[in-house]
Amino acid sequence: MRIGIVWITITAIKDAIEAESFEQFYDRVEAFRLQLVHLAQTKPHDNIAVISHGQFLQLFQILHKNLQPITVLMQQFREKILKQPIQNTELFIL
Repeated sequence: MRIGIVWITITAIKDAIEAESFEQFYDRVEAFRLQLVHLAQTKPHDNIAVISHGQFLQLFQILHKNLQPITVLMQQFREKILKQPIQNTELFIL
């Protein structure tokens, strides 16, 4: 149980004053994901193109495939960003 409490605390840590925590980053990406889900439901025959930074798209891709607790997502995000980063100008289809 204590490990869970530590992870929740870690997800709230910021690297700098102006930086966002992983929780804030997650909230931003999840809000965007929910907007896309709504668009896909209301306009199922439309194509949607998203252009963004690699880290944003990396977390978006993880969330799109499988929603999990934020502590697990933080670990998966870190592993993917190190081992399989989304490169600039990279194209992928969900």
